[in-house]
Amino acid sequence: MLDGINIEEFEWARTLAELHKEKCSTLPKHHRMYLVLRMTSDEPSFKTVSGTGLYKQKDPSYPMKTITSNWVDGASIIYIGKAGGESGIHGRVRLLVNFGFGKAVAHRGECALWHLEDSSILRLCWKACGNLQAR
Repeated sequence: MLDGINIEEFEWARTLAELHKEKCSTLPKHHRMYLVLRMTSDEPSFKTVSGTGLYKQKDPSYPMKTITSNWVDGASIIYIGKAGGESGIHGRVRLLVNFGFGKAVAHRGECALWHLEDSSILRLCWKACGNLQAR
């Protein structure tokens, strides 16, 4: 169990940095729910600017007060998402990773996680969950 969720039911991927390097090629093109995990209990350090891609020349960074006030001490699961559509988790996570590593893509979800200094070593895991349709 991790933060109340049985993660033994999930398949594991590499870190976000490894997924970026391999262009998410190991991820399936199926509908899945996914978790982004921080696998350390160390006190987090945050970047003032997220470093993500600027879509339409807008900086998606949050104010530091927003980042620090929303952090849950001791949490390992820092994001829960779902991926539907034609490209499934492969397409959704590829957008996430490209965005986080500075590419200007039409994506804004999960922006807060990129404020973490150790965001590149966050891990992704996923599982099938029936007839999942992203909205």
